[in-house]
Amino acid sequence: MSQIGRLQAALASATNEVTVAAANINFDFCLVKYDAPKEYQPIGALLSTQRKQDAESGSSHVTARRLAALLNGICPDTPNLLKAYGQRVSEISKTASSQESTDFANSMFAPYSGIDATSIWAAATSSEPAHGSALHVHLLASMLAKIWDPPEAISIWDELVKERRRVIADQLERGDSLPFSLATAAAQQDIPRAQLAAWDASARAWLQTANSIMAKQQTQLRLIVQNIQLPISGGTNLYSSVNEAWIKALTVMERLVSGTPQEIHDGAALLGLAAWHIYPDMQIFGAQTLDIPMQDALVKPGGVLTLGCATSASTPTSGITWSLSLANLKFYGRPVESQGWVQSNPDHISFHELMLATLGRVMTLWNISWEEVPLLAKVLMAMAAKLRQNPSIPLLLQGIEHLAEAASAYLREPTINSPFVNLGINRPEFLSGRTESRGNQPIQPVFYLNEREFLAHLKNNEARILFLRRLAGRILNQSSDPPECIIRCNGFRGTEWASVFPENPAKRGASCQGLPHARWNPSDPRASPTEVHYNNSKQARIHYVDQAPFVQRRQGAQTTPMTEWFGDTNSTAIYVKYDPTQPAILRPQIDLGDLLWALEKDLLLFYLPEDEVTLVLENLAFAYERVFKYISSPTIRLQTFLRPLSRAGWISFRKRLDLASPTLLQKQFSILSYFVSDHNVEPLDIPENICGISIGDSFYCVTLSMRITIVALQGY
Repeated sequence: MSQIGRLQAALASATNEVTVAAANINFDFCLVKYDAPKEYQPIGALLSTQRKQDAESGSSHVTARRLAALLNGICPDTPNLLKAYGQRVSEISKTASSQESTDFANSMFAPYSGIDATSIWAAATSSEPAHGSALHVHLLASMLAKIWDPPEAISIWDELVKERRRVIADQLERGDSLPFSLATAAAQQDIPRAQLAAWDASARAWLQTANSIMAKQQTQLRLIVQNIQLPISGGTNLYSSVNEAWIKALTVMERLVSGTPQEIHDGAALLGLAAWHIYPDMQIFGAQTLDIPMQDALVKPGGVLTLGCATSASTPTSGITWSLSLANLKFYGRPVESQGWVQSNPDHISFHELMLATLGRVMTLWNISWEEVPLLAKVLMAMAAKLRQNPSIPLLLQGIEHLAEAASAYLREPTINSPFVNLGINRPEFLSGRTESRGNQPIQPVFYLNEREFLAHLKNNEARILFLRRLAGRILNQSSDPPECIIRCNGFRGTEWASVFPENPAKRGASCQGLPHARWNPSDPRASPTEVHYNNSKQARIHYVDQAPFVQRRQGAQTTPMTEWFGDTNSTAIYVKYDPTQPAILRPQIDLGDLLWALEKDLLLFYLPEDEVTLVLENLAFAYERVFKYISSPTIRLQTFLRPLSRAGWISFRKRLDLASPTLLQKQFSILSYFVSDHNVEPLDIPENICGISIGDSFYCVTLSMRITIVALQGY
């Protein structure tokens, strides 16, 4: 009792440090170690030696022990949830370990290779299996890491620890009966922020690994989250808000895995579901009722989660939101009002998903509608086939192929892939629409898909005549009385003329199929052998002459003025009868169908403009070939969409003031820094002798083979 009395005296002031009692209580948290529950046993065999030692007797073990002891008594027992979670994390660990690279198993990076389940193993070996308080603390760490960025999550942990010690001190002052271990935990020194940061980092690393293994289920969950607005109870009292969300998530998930249906009106349980990778069947009530079978064997029959999906009209942010006042986010100043959220989009995406987002942005720049995506996919594939004939631009070919594959992937699975396409549509900063290094040239619609440029890029006059006849057949020939019209073009022998429709005016329309066209003064009669040729006015009943700004159609003594309707008057254009008493005939728009037709007919002098779209596609292809081809997991941060890609230090077309050129290795690590860590590091700022870079839960390094590749060592 004397020790408890001294502890009470030391804790008399609720806000003071309680180190005096800690000095009088000789209690070493490192000495307490338990056998992990059987469901968690496989993890111990999969951890690297260094991580296992850290989890069992190092700083991670101490952190787990101290947090478990300090927060003991807050959460209810959840034996079924802890058992199911152990089975799930063991299952994920086995799958992730089977997929990891063994290239560095015997290198200096070996201690850091493999999965990072340090916080899980530390928790599993730090408390009695019957209570699992340390595992509850790990589950809370996963929740916080899922919804908050590292600075906010660490601040929450720091404030949670301080407030918990204050609450225990208040209870002791009132004379409440408390377990000795709880009083002892409160009497210890504050847990350093560095240890809390390491605890958060391990949970965050585990989430990244688990999300990649459970990608299909996480995608299904994101599709649900994008249609809801579920806030988690927040407010100025961080301690009560965090505890309430923690308890609520544990309680609901315990009941679900036990087979008891649950209805929720708060985002805490859904946050737990996303962070713990356990997926009950769901029933969604909204404009229509949806039954979503997740078919998770860890959830007993009957464990169905019911929620509404009506969005909030007052809140633009969809998903799970949590607002807290963070008193310890800054060393000085007032508490900072912060909000975390789990959105419909993941934190990290793969290169394939990056190309889906690029597709969305390109669709906006090219004014492509959702209905035109199938046609766009065909156009891109036809472009790729054309580019294969020109081996001098392999990267641009690959960029076009990546974009075509993204369009095809959207068509195959529109429900799964549309969030990524929408991501690009809603992030205009990613592709600004102008290219700084090309004199601020605007983006051309679908590679010069406009009237003058498109005609100029057709191979010759024959191709232009065929194309103009196609347009006229789509517009002019739709009426029962098509207007009189003619095609005028500048040939090498002077002006030549071509009929728009087969030369039988009395039989225009569907009945004129198979009738011959006519040419007047053809430059090369061999180019149109099936058409009727008139080399001078004596051979023709009708002939045409230039008389700016019109064309004169003469038949006997009758002269009819004709005005330009579509085309380029300096090259090739269609002229129609000029009648000021009639409304002007609507000019057609060149569309994707016309571009595809010209590509398939091989009528196009294929030239891609050097605007931002083509240059970005070329550089994304380079990034894939040199970096992301060897990284299958989602590693690209969404923050990269918040700034123009054309300003990235590694982009090859960026203007440089220096004469030095970065090495391939410097470019590779610059690409990694830009996409994976959200840092725009100039290639020349990276040491030439670099051998690796640590980002998040991975260590990226260069293999010893002649081919330079990047390999991710999961869990660094």
